[in-house]
Amino acid sequence: MKAPSKLLVTTLIAFASYLTYQKFFKDNNNYTQDGSVTFKQSDDIPDEAEAHFIKGMEAYNENRLRGAEAAFNKAIEMAPTYSQALLFRGNARSQLQEYSEAIADFDAVLLLQPSNVPAWVNRGFAKFSKGELAGAQSDYDKALEMDPNLVMVFRNRAQLLNSKGDFAGALSDLDRVLSLSPEDIASRNNRAVIKARLEDYEGALADFEKVLEMDAGNAAAKRGIEVTKKVMGEVGGE
Repeated sequence: MKAPSKLLVTTLIAFASYLTYQKFFKDNNNYTQDGSVTFKQSDDIPDEAEAHFIKGMEAYNENRLRGAEAAFNKAIEMAPTYSQALLFRGNARSQLQEYSEAIADFDAVLLLQPSNVPAWVNRGFAKFSKGELAGAQSDYDKALEMDPNLVMVFRNRAQLLNSKGDFAGALSDLDRVLSLSPEDIASRNNRAVIKARLEDYEGALADFEKVLEMDAGNAAAKRGIEVTKKVMGEVGGE
């Protein structure tokens, strides 16, 4: 299986000050469709542990992943149930391609917060990156049970199903992506390719042509139309 690209961080929260930290992590529990988590942290977390967490986030947002991991380590040493530190250490480790360690961090988060959607999503990605397809799909399924409008998760699950050869399942997920995000050019191109695999050539052409309406220079769509028409001609000539 081709290794997926470097983890698109699903829980990135940009902040540069303690006040921004307060806004994201001290308000009511919430998360957004892009995966940004805002679970309220326990007031029992020591101030020093929070300070290390803030340093870790600063490093994380600057892509200094080893520095972020070290700061999160210190926060977790002081507060072993610090779910935010565990979550972002898992994210950093995933980006470092240390997937087993990342999975262990996400496991710990989910023991503390079973409804932490980003932890389910990111654990699924880490499992997929390790080739644990069944586990990854289970995690994606769980995330979608809790929030059926997560475009990113449908997109990721479609990639997983496609890699398993479940083209009908991948097509269904891409249909959902495009119902939620019609301007997603990459997903529309991918849906066209899957439609062609399923011998829905007219449907494939329609998707490729829609891509060109949105991006007239899209090379993948142009090539897709060329190949699909060639196949249609060969099928029609049989």
